[in-house]
Amino acid sequence: MNVLPIPFVFRSAAAIHDGRKIQTRRPVKPQPPKGSALHRHYGDDAPRPELAHTFGWFVPEAGDLWPCNDEDRIACPFGQPGDLLWVQEPWRIDDFDDVAYETGDGWIRYPEPEWQDPKTMPRWASRLTLVVEEVRVERVQDISEVGAKAEGVDSWMAGGQQGAMCTPVENFSICLDSIYLGKGLGWDANPWVWTILFRPIFANVDQVLKDPAAYGVEAAA
Repeated sequence: MNVLPIPFVFRSAAAIHDGRKIQTRRPVKPQPPKGSALHRHYGDDAPRPELAHTFGWFVPEAGDLWPCNDEDRIACPFGQPGDLLWVQEPWRIDDFDDVAYETGDGWIRYPEPEWQDPKTMPRWASRLTLVVEEVRVERVQDISEVGAKAEGVDSWMAGGQQGAMCTPVENFSICLDSIYLGKGLGWDANPWVWTILFRPIFANVDQVLKDPAAYGVEAAA
């Protein structure tokens, strides 16, 4: 069992706490080059599409990314089934040296200047642990409406009550662009992503590790 950190922006962390988010999609880095074996083995018309879903493990060969065997695989940097991820979210040290977490209402809330970047959150301050249940590789635009809802987004009315209804997938694409568009990995680029399905535990990871059975986690060998 690996124990790894994973950062989330405020709205994503809030969706996990609310029980609305049980999946996350993170761009594969580097992106597989066009014409690679991954491209050829992905999709309904591919000769062996299952090769693209062996937990998303690939090996670089001659500048390409190929589906690989257990001996040569490169693991998803966000873990594999059975691993634990401790969530990093916007935070700060408040009065009396207590840890405060960003809270707020609405679809988007911009953090105040004193809120710290999620990636700076230390392990002891994390209050949420994710048990990885499944990992796969896919194109981000292949997300379904069910998958978008599992990402913690839902339908909403663009432009208020007189506006057009925005579907969960459309909402997800907007959220994705707000994080990755400036990095060239937005919705229109249709990047390959690690899709991680998880079960949240509302406790610090070290508390979970002290008594894994109490949280339904298999103890490390």
